[in-house]
Amino acid sequence: MKAVGIIAEYNPFHNGHAYQLREARHMGATHLAVVMSGNFTQRGEPAICDKWTRARMALECGADLVIEIPVPFACAPARDFAAAGVFLLSQLPIDTLCFGCECQSLSHLCAAARAVEQAERHPMMKRLLDDGVSYIHAREQAVWEIAGETAAEIIRQPNNALGIEYLRAIGRLCPQMAAWAIPRSGAGHHDERPNGAFASASYLRSQLQQGNLPQLSEWMPKQAFEILSQAVAQGRAVTSLESFSRLLLASLRTATPEQLRQFRDVKEGVEFRILRASKEAASLDDLLKRTATKRYSRARMRRCLLACLLKIPQAELASPPQYLRILACNPKGRELLQRARKRDTVPVTPKFAQLSHMGFSQAKLEAQATDLYALMTEKAAPGNWEFTQNPWILL
Repeated sequence: MKAVGIIAEYNPFHNGHAYQLREARHMGATHLAVVMSGNFTQRGEPAICDKWTRARMALECGADLVIEIPVPFACAPARDFAAAGVFLLSQLPIDTLCFGCECQSLSHLCAAARAVEQAERHPMMKRLLDDGVSYIHAREQAVWEIAGETAAEIIRQPNNALGIEYLRAIGRLCPQMAAWAIPRSGAGHHDERPNGAFASASYLRSQLQQGNLPQLSEWMPKQAFEILSQAVAQGRAVTSLESFSRLLLASLRTATPEQLRQFRDVKEGVEFRILRASKEAASLDDLLKRTATKRYSRARMRRCLLACLLKIPQAELASPPQYLRILACNPKGRELLQRARKRDTVPVTPKFAQLSHMGFSQAKLEAQATDLYALMTEKAAPGNWEFTQNPWILL
């Protein structure tokens, strides 16, 4: 058995993701496990369709097992998102982590990761942060100082930056895990135009939100497109951020500074700026324009605002994921789960009610988050979705 793991969002699943799964098989993977964000993503927004739909896409297109990244980590900064993903894969356990990146050389990416480690201890970075420079730009400047222009350019690319965090997490949590870096093919992470058979997930989301669902068939595997089309027809997709925007503004307008300070990354007086902006803004974009600063980038502020909506506490990232929650699997996936259960380090289950009864704080946050997500889909759904939706199992 050669078990390979992938950390993903599949928002939605497209040809580039299918290419990565095929490449992993070509490299000798006999078992493919994916740890995937749930109904909210690292971008700080609701996923285009629910986690069970996206997990089914992955399983139908080549994955053997899909495990959920709990919501506090799924919408966290890259370092915490990556660490949670690597931790979950290590519990299965997985031999190799496979990820896509813009960099053509794993050795160059590893060198950039070492430079990032040094940069975060460098006095220059602390000085820049104290001056109000954002974490990302302060780190980039420190890496330039330590390792030169090439390393700084590597960490500037979005998939490289996430790949570096995967490598750092492997070093901290499970040094025995190997890494495979697959150079990204076709459209870039945020490209606004397709490149041949490949289009970025952000482009596909924008097309869906503009009502251009049929066009997506060109850049998605047939099975994934059919599953997405079914979700859209059933009203299970988030085809607009309008409901999310209104729920967020409603939550903020009724909050107090003391309440906001309890939530992740709300500090340094930012709660007052958020509250003031929530009374003045009438949309998510307007809210971000009024709250983002040089230190709090739009990406950071989106995650901060989502933490306020979902009521994610400041300390929730202090401990690793508390369980392995199964979203989808096939017979090979069950073989991986048997290995995980023999280790007996964290609970492994497809049954959310079991996790809820065990009193896990991350399960409580997950249930609350999904109840809100159910109000953001095209056709609002009843609450308790976590307790009524079964995982997707292929026999």
